Amino acid sequence: FEAASRLRPDLGETLNNRAQALLSLGRTAEAIEVAEAAAAASPAMAILRFNLANIYAAVGRTADAERVLLALLSDNPADVTVRARRADMLVGLGRFDEAAAQYRMVIERSPGNAAAWNNRGVCLLRLGRASEAITCLTRALELNPRLEDAARNLEAIRRATPQPGSPVRAP
Repeated sequence: FEAASRLRPDLGETLNNRAQALLSLGRTAEAIEVAEAAAAASPAMAILRFNLANIYAAVGRTADAERVLLALLSDNPADVTVRARRADMLVGLGRFDEAAAQYRMVIERSPGNAAAWNNRGVCLLRLGRASEAITCLTRALELNPRLEDAARNLEAIRRATPQPGSPVRAP
């Protein structure tokens, strides 16, 4: 990739491939520098900025990742992939209310997205909204019965929530 990027240093796709290769080699600082150059070389290619945001997030530069993702969403608010990635990052930061709102927007645009239903359910659970979480997790499983995360999350809620008619144990 280095030879190709020397031949066409202005080509964002080539630089992006080089950035990904550097990242896989653990050369993170160089990967960021090359990914930034790729995004600058081809600003209209959203995937290059998306990849840059992912690299930033992977190395803990969440403010930079969020800045890039917000710019992408400003350009294309209907992009569910970018919105879901932003929501994932917000979960990692413990910002569950904001993440739940982002997943809701993903679901509005892509109602068949079982992963978004599951992830929204997890956020709602973290916010203490178990009933809404159960609704989301149940919908995730309706859409994809093999989504193990949703099944595990739903089972965990059910184990932690007393069922009507079950004996109440004294503390």
